[in-house]
Amino acid sequence: MDVYTNQFHSGHLYLRIEEQEAKSLPPSRFDALIDEHRKPLQAIVPSDAAETVRLLREAGFVLKRRCYEMNVRASDLRAPLPARTRRLTVTEKGTPMYAVCAEEMYAHYSKTHLSVNPLTASLQAFTEMLPDTAVYLATNGRVDAAAFVEDNEIAYLWVRDGHVFPAFAKLLLYELFSRHDRICFEADDTDPVAMKLKAMFSEADGPSYDTYVKSTHL
Repeated sequence: MDVYTNQFHSGHLYLRIEEQEAKSLPPSRFDALIDEHRKPLQAIVPSDAAETVRLLREAGFVLKRRCYEMNVRASDLRAPLPARTRRLTVTEKGTPMYAVCAEEMYAHYSKTHLSVNPLTASLQAFTEMLPDTAVYLATNGRVDAAAFVEDNEIAYLWVRDGHVFPAFAKLLLYELFSRHDRICFEADDTDPVAMKLKAMFSEADGPSYDTYVKSTHL
C-alpha cells in the first residue's frame, strides 16, 4: 500500500491499494494511519476491485463518489447533433476571458468536490493546472458556460445553470467530433454537469472508479 498526499486536496491522506494485496492488509492499519497523520483517509479504486472494496468497507470507509471514464464516438450519442448555428468562442491562457472562465471553473470544482474532499489549492494554482485552451458561450458579455479542452479531451466543464447546458454541450460536441473520431472525458456522480454530458451517450463499457473515505475518529 502506498501513502501519498495531493496538494489540491491536502485535507486527506491518500492510499493506493493493489487488489492482490488487499487480503493481507488488516483493517487496524488504517486506524494507525489516522492516529499518525490526524487526517481522514481516501482511496480511489476500480469499481470492480471486489477484494479492495470489501477491505475498505470492513475498515469503515464510506463510498463518496463514482467516476466514469468515457471514451465515445459521435455514433454513441443517444440523439444526433443538430446543424451548428453558431460557434463557441476560443480563449487561451493568459487572456482576460480565460481568467473569467477559470474563476468560474474553480468555483464549480470546489462545489462538486466539497462532499468528498474539499479543494485546498488557490485559484492561481488551479488555473496553472488547467489546459491552455478554453471554449465558452457568452450572452451580452457574460460567460454562461465553459469547457477546458486538450486535443480530444474535455478536461473540465462548467455551466451557469441547467438551461444553458443543452445548447452549449451540443456546440461543444459538434466542434470536437468535427476534428476527432473519439472524445474522452470523466464524469463524477457528484458533478451534475458532467453527468448530464454522460447522459447524452449510450452506456459505455469503460471503467469506473470509486472514491472511499474514512473519517478521523479523534
